[in-house]
Amino acid sequence: MPDSSDTGVASQPLHAPKEKRQLNPNAITAFLMLGYTLIYMDKTVIGTAIVPIATQFHLTSFQTGLFVSLFFIGYSIMQIPFGFIADHVGYKPVLIFSLSSCTLFTLLFGLVGTFPLFLIVRFMTGVGDAGYPSSSAKSIALNYPQEKRPFAQSLLLSTGGIGGLLAAVIGVSMIGHLGWQSIYYLLSGFFALALLGIILFLPNKRPAVRGSGTQGGEKIRFSEVIRNVNVWILFFAMMSYNIVIYSLNTWMPTFLVDVFHKKIAQLTPVIGAAAILGIIGALLAGKLFGWFAGREKPMLITAAGILAALLTIASVVHSYALVCTLLICSLFFCETIFTGLFTWPHKIMKKEIIGSSIGFVNTGGTLGGAIGPALFGYVIGISAGSFVPTFVGMGGFALLAGLLALLVRNKRVIG
Repeated sequence: MPDSSDTGVASQPLHAPKEKRQLNPNAITAFLMLGYTLIYMDKTVIGTAIVPIATQFHLTSFQTGLFVSLFFIGYSIMQIPFGFIADHVGYKPVLIFSLSSCTLFTLLFGLVGTFPLFLIVRFMTGVGDAGYPSSSAKSIALNYPQEKRPFAQSLLLSTGGIGGLLAAVIGVSMIGHLGWQSIYYLLSGFFALALLGIILFLPNKRPAVRGSGTQGGEKIRFSEVIRNVNVWILFFAMMSYNIVIYSLNTWMPTFLVDVFHKKIAQLTPVIGAAAILGIIGALLAGKLFGWFAGREKPMLITAAGILAALLTIASVVHSYALVCTLLICSLFFCETIFTGLFTWPHKIMKKEIIGSSIGFVNTGGTLGGAIGPALFGYVIGISAGSFVPTFVGMGGFALLAGLLALLVRNKRVIG
């Protein structure tokens, strides 16, 4: 593990005598990936679970979208505070709180039986999830040299595809055969295991004490984050992107069930294939954005243009096989864009503010997750059930994310 001279911060483990038992950076990443996988699995499986939930509780399209959006409202509220805590106190306490909340509220989601309680539980699940991205990014920043951080971060982001794959292989099958509650009981148990692993094995490199004279001892100012133009550009780019991805995750199962008259169990191959391509897209993007440092803009605008075209075409074709192919490919380019936007801060922002910066940028993303499902649920409702305006609208937001990326000031920082 790098010492303080490698990371630029003072290393202060909770139990100094046990320093020798701390894990190397790759093992740390593996533990972080486990928790991230479960969080993404929860985010993905809700798109399938919402189909029987909407039927059971007689929800309108707008209510269904609001159901998903409340999760992201809770997520959005706490992103910046948790990023600030990760920068000032340490990433491990935030990770423990996040996984504890996920364990509790995924269990409660399967137990509650009224629509208002569902809304409250999903809101609180979002609050818990909010701590994970910024604290994980802080962990990467403190345990890896700068040149390795983007790929390490892309490994974490690849869990979006892994979680999606598990949601397809395990989640869809369980929902179809055992009922929608069963997958949330299983998720709660897995979250508890991930929490135990983080508590027992993850080191806690804390921020340097001010005035300690160490290399990383400068005062961390949140105002520095607020004044950073790149933070705001990436905030809005991530918002536009997340309007696309979470609207697509929410409405794609309903679209295939309603328009092509498929059963939930029949969606497993589609969701699974999309997840596999998502994993490939995240890992490939992590490598490409590392190899072609400084060329992020043309890569992102190209991926955004292709994604917009795929979604627009998918809205008008009538072949189930072709629609599925287009949507599966769309998820590949979604992950490519997401990885590019999310790893960029590691190259252009100082590690002292990376937790707060990631928290701020990802707040834009979670606001997009709050806006998208409800917005397009409303659009579907006023369009008499037609999904064409929804997919065209998602394509427009994808293109907007790419255009915003062109405004980033791509100046590298060292350290």
